[in-house]
Amino acid sequence: MIVVVGAGSFGAAIGHCLARNGHEVVMLSRNADRVAALNSGEAMPDYPSVVRPVTLFATLDTQIISKANRIVIALPTQQTRSFLDLHHQLFSDVPVLLLQKGVEKETGLLPSEIARQYLNAEISVLSGPNFSDEILMGIPTATTISSNNESIALAWAALFKSNSFRPYVQTDMIGAQIGGAVKNVIAVACGIVQGLQLGDNTTAAIITRGLAEMARLGCAMGAKKETFLGLSGLGDLTLTCHSIKSRNLRFGIVLANSERWDESTQGTVEGYHTAFSLEKLAQKYSVEMPISQCVLKLIRNEILSKDIVAVLMSRDLKQEVF
Repeated sequence: MIVVVGAGSFGAAIGHCLARNGHEVVMLSRNADRVAALNSGEAMPDYPSVVRPVTLFATLDTQIISKANRIVIALPTQQTRSFLDLHHQLFSDVPVLLLQKGVEKETGLLPSEIARQYLNAEISVLSGPNFSDEILMGIPTATTISSNNESIALAWAALFKSNSFRPYVQTDMIGAQIGGAVKNVIAVACGIVQGLQLGDNTTAAIITRGLAEMARLGCAMGAKKETFLGLSGLGDLTLTCHSIKSRNLRFGIVLANSERWDESTQGTVEGYHTAFSLEKLAQKYSVEMPISQCVLKLIRNEILSKDIVAVLMSRDLKQEVF
């Protein structure tokens, strides 16, 4: 039995992906309405055309964790520590797969680093250009599963592999997580560009230089440069920076127009929280991240959205270094 902790849109999509391969999957949620919706009817909640696999169930009971053969954690990055702090004693040494894409705001820790403070399990990370609705609808999707132990990553990949979901494996967990985190902030920057109606040239520049920021920080932290050219780097960055389905992109548009974003109704924006974390990491590893820093300044109301481009364009001339 595979337990998916967190039954939001992405957790449900990953649970559905596993269940339609015939695996028994139990979604753990604290929302009684969500559990009832997942357990009733023949279709997935909000997707009447998507059949709910007969091996997919949901529960409110956290004790289900102790019965799992494998565990997937699909909580927002900023909620991961509080959940593990309360429930880590329910985890055995079964493999754990993390779906988070972010950095803890208060500590600057990656999701795997948080998990290792509480768990003795083999930790893996799934990250890539993956929108939950397209996974649910069976639209061809590729992703990356990272683990320090390649055989563990391959075992997870075998559970997911299907005609519509293609996992690749690698062992650069730092790179995969930094890619998934930094792309959120760069997507916010692309949203600001859209909100200011600056055009495609500007968006392309932000994406390319954002990739450079991602690689600089990741390599300083011990990642491999080539990881950032893969699905968890360039792939995820491209998807998130181009699609209006991206919550981070939409948040950037809101920022550019000096409007408010209500997380309680519009959803968690990992890029908002990650921008604060990246400032800490950039200082710790002495890495320049000018785009990320401009996004944070706008969040803090230290700069006007219309001035961001001038700040970036007036930087000293330099060689293009990836």
